Amino acid sequence: MNFVFLGWLLGSERSKSALLMSAVGHGTNIGLDLLFIGRFGWGAAGAGAATAWSRLAMLLCALWLSRDLLRGVHWGRAFSDLRDLHAFKRLASLNTDILIRTVALVSVFGVFTNLAAMMGTVVLAAAALVRQVISFSAFFVDGFAFATESLAGYFAGASRQGELRRLLRMSILASVLTSALFAGAFLVAPHALFSLFTDHGDVLRLASRLRFWLIPTLLIGAIAYALDGYFLGISAGAILRKAMLWSAILGFAPFAWIAIERSDVHLLFLALSRFMCARVWTLGREIRRSTPSL
Repeated sequence: MNFVFLGWLLGSERSKSALLMSAVGHGTNIGLDLLFIGRFGWGAAGAGAATAWSRLAMLLCALWLSRDLLRGVHWGRAFSDLRDLHAFKRLASLNTDILIRTVALVSVFGVFTNLAAMMGTVVLAAAALVRQVISFSAFFVDGFAFATESLAGYFAGASRQGELRRLLRMSILASVLTSALFAGAFLVAPHALFSLFTDHGDVLRLASRLRFWLIPTLLIGAIAYALDGYFLGISAGAILRKAMLWSAILGFAPFAWIAIERSDVHLLFLALSRFMCARVWTLGREIRRSTPSL
């Protein structure tokens, strides 16, 4: 239910409400973790209880924020809408495309971590540090992707092609600039920043050498995230699914195989960079086909 409310709030451009809903959920989780684990000593059971109660707090917040919508809902009519097989088929088809796309994306990063582990503990730890930077940067870039997703759907539905074009340009520029700040910070002060994660000398030295891979993975990846948001916004699930599968199979897999054969972590990061490049290329070539006026 929380996912449904978040999707509806973002889709209807009520991003402040979605932010408040998320803040209540995560804030409650943190507070209850401190209480149940730190004070009461409940351990893993306390963590589970904190998560469950925080989800309930998040749902109650969503119900309050959406009270104006819920007042106008005719539940009998809502249940009858479920019998609209054509509409349900479209929803299920889009959901399936997004599911396959997400599984492929998660699988690439999962295989990346597994292959790094096969190269040794130090390599795994150093690669994990660089991956943490990529993931942390993605949180910020995802904000632009979510905004693009919401607005692209609105502009596409209203046939406002000029605004759609401008939105895509702004999203790519904002995403790249944000990622450039992260990459630049770690290029300039790698030891100081990586030291926030670990104090192991060997890991820090290798992570510092690997930091240059942040340039292609972050900057090119930022464009990929922006394009993801655009195609999600116009409900082009099939394009996202095909692009991600081709990127994983042809962009990432070949060099990942070579990397493990040669036990070279730099080749492994090259495979990840090629994956990001393939995502941009496969999605970029579909822009004019999906929206000719762009």
